[in-house]
Amino acid sequence: MIIAFGGPDGCGKTTIAKLVVKTLRKKGYPVTYVWLRYPRLLSLFPLLLSKLLSLTTEFKLNGVCRHKYHNFKRAPLLGLIYELTLIFDYALYRFIKVTIPKLIGFVIVVDRFLMDIAVDLLTEREALTKFMLIYLSKEMRAIESKEVILADFNELLRRRKDNVCNPRLRTAISLYTRLCRIYGVSISQNNRLEDISRIVNNVTATFNDNVRVYADVSNQLIKALFLRHKSIIYFSNFLFQGMGYMWRVELAFRLLLQASIILLMHVCLGINILLSMFISHLVLYIPYSNLFAIRKWIERGEPNPMVIVQGLRVLASLEERFKQCLNVYLVGSLARDPLLIFRRMIDIDARIVPKSGFKCLLYSLLISLYLRSWAFVKGVPLDLYVKPISDKEFRNKNFASCSIVLEKVLERCC
Repeated sequence: MIIAFGGPDGCGKTTIAKLVVKTLRKKGYPVTYVWLRYPRLLSLFPLLLSKLLSLTTEFKLNGVCRHKYHNFKRAPLLGLIYELTLIFDYALYRFIKVTIPKLIGFVIVVDRFLMDIAVDLLTEREALTKFMLIYLSKEMRAIESKEVILADFNELLRRRKDNVCNPRLRTAISLYTRLCRIYGVSISQNNRLEDISRIVNNVTATFNDNVRVYADVSNQLIKALFLRHKSIIYFSNFLFQGMGYMWRVELAFRLLLQASIILLMHVCLGINILLSMFISHLVLYIPYSNLFAIRKWIERGEPNPMVIVQGLRVLASLEERFKQCLNVYLVGSLARDPLLIFRRMIDIDARIVPKSGFKCLLYSLLISLYLRSWAFVKGVPLDLYVKPISDKEFRNKNFASCSIVLEKVLERCC
């Protein structure tokens, strides 16, 4: 959705908009911040002509230009051209910065939007074209959450020294009030520090806490795609089957298996090579997928302690049976707090760590195939890899023995 903030300089729009972005990101939403006050492309040319024709007045403070006013009332045709080019620039910038991210799945927080541009035009031309009125009306309907922030006149002067150089500040405030009344936009007064928190809470109150997205990626683009199009998660899991996170040795073993299946089907059964590649990929999906771990992240539900206990029992028994060759460790939230399985849905994030020797490595790779296939059939959310514990996990002690975690869980169950 789009969340837009408008209002005069010094009203606190930028502060509020960035706090909204921060709050929503903490909740797990993919959010992007956009500033749309001065989209400049074609509109640069009428502004240049305005300056050449001495229609532009600069208001300075301490020798520095703080405010510009373009008197288009003296040149109506140039004012019309300026407004039309500004509409084009805004539409172009909006499509790139707002429409495309929204289609992907972002929540877009817009600092300044078309209403601010309309107010600027009204102070410089005293009228709006029919094109602008139609576009403004359409924009008000398209933006799901819009808020105009105002403050007392003296408060605006205190916050922004630039406002001292703006002789039309009072006019702008009255225009914001008038346009909000016409288009049904809510107005919030921001005169105190407490008002900022109140506005942010009101805007973000409709967003749920703790959005669940597979892998909880920090990349906002990937998170947006996952949240908006959850089928991408399943497709990417089928396409890559965890290969990006595999230990190179396990990845080489997996590719060797796939090459063997392709060769068998192509040479012995005469199946087309491309079809053989697809079938081999499909065959290896079960022993190399974590489908139910993914579903756990996407679909909300009740905690599944008995399913997790079942998976832990199998992992612990295999570790005991092949203790000469491998160790089984749990990483992540289950390693830190085993009793978490009774409070919310989690998956079993496990690592099979082979001991030295080719025999131990081969056992580990074959056992991983069995475990993933068993978890797929039983519906156990198992995210399993054959790989050593990373240096980061080792330093942070972010892992635990499977048998020890199982003991803690069984104590609670008893």
